[in-house]
Amino acid sequence: MKDAVVLVTGAGRGIGRAIALAFAARGARILLCARTAGEIRDAAARCSEAGGPGLALRLDVREEGEIEALANRVGRELGRLDVLVNNAGIYTSAPVAETTSAAWRETLETNLTGPFLLTRTFLPLLRRSAKGHLFMVGSIASRQAFAECGAYCASKFGLLGLTEVLREELRGDRIRVTSVLPGATDTAAWDGKGSDAERPRMVRAEEVAEAVVAAYALPPSSSVDEITLTPAAGPI
Repeated sequence: MKDAVVLVTGAGRGIGRAIALAFAARGARILLCARTAGEIRDAAARCSEAGGPGLALRLDVREEGEIEALANRVGRELGRLDVLVNNAGIYTSAPVAETTSAAWRETLETNLTGPFLLTRTFLPLLRRSAKGHLFMVGSIASRQAFAECGAYCASKFGLLGLTEVLREELRGDRIRVTSVLPGATDTAAWDGKGSDAERPRMVRAEEVAEAVVAAYALPPSSSVDEITLTPAAGPI
């Protein structure tokens, strides 16, 4: 895993940050992407301290031009990409009848169109890797519907479908494709939601990260198609 080139979106906080740090601790070179520059600069510094050089790159996954510019830079400076972790996402909550068109579009563009654009754009660089791996971070909401989460569930159901198509399409390229479906995970997304009493029971972001790293560490002859992590104490 040492010197593997790993790009993580939504890397400034939560699961994305934990995944970046877990790969960095194994000596990988980490490209940390997010819209919030301050958060990824801090996370990149932590990655460098952990053992793998971290580079903070501001990116809006909804902007095709920004993605293409980043891919050109990675190709020019590094020549390949070994791991792409499509983790960036947003959560919106409202009954379908009260969901605005703007909220619907923003959720779908961030959670579904963004991973599509990143994957399509970076595929040539993943194909140059001897051990290419694509991780799509969905949610337990990729398979289970929740009331008042229409836009979010639609985006995550769609992401799972896209991931399964990519797995079939990329087998010939020997690029492994893994869906990551965490249940309730203790991140800043729960701040102010009145869930403090439940948070000790939640999955830890670091546990999700370790599962991702373990999937990548397997020999190329095997693939983890799906990782589902839920709180051991039961649904939250």
